[in-house]
Amino acid sequence: MGELVLAGRALPHARATAPEAYTSIRPALAHLLAAGRGRCPSERFLSVSALVFDPGDKPELEVIYRPQLGTEALYSLLIAAKHREVLSPNLPLAFRIPAVDGYDGGLLPLARFVALQRAFLPPEAVSIDGRLRENLPTFPDGRWLSLLNVRYLITDKVFDAWLDDVFYDLGFGADLTIGESAAVAYIPRFEATALGLVSYLDGAASLPNGTVVGKVEVVLEDGARWTFPLRAGVETAEGLYGPGVAHSQAPVGGHFWPGQPEGNDYAVRLRWEHPAVPTSITVWAVLPVGRLVVRGLSLIDERTGAFQSLVLSDRGRFRLVHSGDVKVYENLDVLPRAFIPSRVRGVSSREEALARMQSPDFDPTAEVVVEGGEDLVRGPTGPESVRIIVYEPERVEVEVQLAEPGYLVLTDAFYPGWQVWVDGARTEILPADLLFRAVWLEAGEHRVVFQFRPRSFYVGAGISLLALVVWGTFMVLRTLRSGLFAHSISA
Repeated sequence: MGELVLAGRALPHARATAPEAYTSIRPALAHLLAAGRGRCPSERFLSVSALVFDPGDKPELEVIYRPQLGTEALYSLLIAAKHREVLSPNLPLAFRIPAVDGYDGGLLPLARFVALQRAFLPPEAVSIDGRLRENLPTFPDGRWLSLLNVRYLITDKVFDAWLDDVFYDLGFGADLTIGESAAVAYIPRFEATALGLVSYLDGAASLPNGTVVGKVEVVLEDGARWTFPLRAGVETAEGLYGPGVAHSQAPVGGHFWPGQPEGNDYAVRLRWEHPAVPTSITVWAVLPVGRLVVRGLSLIDERTGAFQSLVLSDRGRFRLVHSGDVKVYENLDVLPRAFIPSRVRGVSSREEALARMQSPDFDPTAEVVVEGGEDLVRGPTGPESVRIIVYEPERVEVEVQLAEPGYLVLTDAFYPGWQVWVDGARTEILPADLLFRAVWLEAGEHRVVFQFRPRSFYVGAGISLLALVVWGTFMVLRTLRSGLFAHSISA
């Protein structure tokens, strides 16, 4: 406790500022609170935003609080506002929002969480304290986010782009080689006359002028289908352009590469004949060498100057649901907190589980690795359902209906002290995908109850009780001895 008190003196809470630094609700936080209302449990979120942006209401905050606060206290208030906007660890605890990072939300920064990071992150990006935010240059692949039950993603706009009065969301993008494609998962209804595209080439310096490196297909609401070529030296070009590049340099839109200001992003507008509502947008790469990197797309109505930014990703299906000081994306393919996997791979150890999950053909949304389990492939044989009816910090109840035997997977931390009962009978919890919990179920309807009853608590309570008894006995003996001593002196 002494160590915590001394260490805490250097933390921001020890420097007094306005109470609103802790209590006020920022827009991104308000969105997550509203989105999670009524869900049992709420899906998790992941924030990868740094604190290099300024709050949009900074002038208002300065006007309101400068007369009351000193310079240092006002600065602390602004930093606190940014921390709440991105919900850095462990602020979600204060608002009961389940997070991947830090504590609460069903996950913990355990050794198993660090092991799970090794399945989808390069070694240099793995955080030994379990936190992802400070070590992720961008979002992980959507498959892993879905497994972690991450519905919402938070990031800033520092490296987004404004080009010719049009905003381009560069938060995701698609990195494509020959034959690969990416499609916009969600297109709001918006009547447009053109599609703005920001892109560059990598490793394609040898391609001559006019080489078709990609194509964009736009399907409109009236059924019309437009296909636009992307050509080296015309619509796009080598990102790190230099004397050795065989094609011309396309119109440069700007320089938005994180950490590489010398990188070029090329902007182009692809126009169709009449104003129309696009319903499908797909980008293909056809270049014989190198990669086509599409940074962002925006629909543009050139009659009015209005625009609608889109999210293109080759790492999953996402849509933008909030845009303010930061952006909040929704993962459209998130897995539920509890589910029945169609395919299970049984392994005998944590090392074997990690090796399987690091395999290039492993898809965490289609296969679950269970330590101590058995291989299983299930088919769609009948109606099945999984419903969480109670979700509390130390108790989770799930109603399950199975057409054939299988494993129930709860994507909460596998941790000593959790026990499980199936229809009132105690059974075993097995580690699933390194970090989660799996329970074997026979076909039929079941009530599965997870209860946190750690042996360490009862051992600690027993030690405390024994210490209390010893202390009480000592005090009684001391009192009796003092009384006898006093009696002998008076005698």
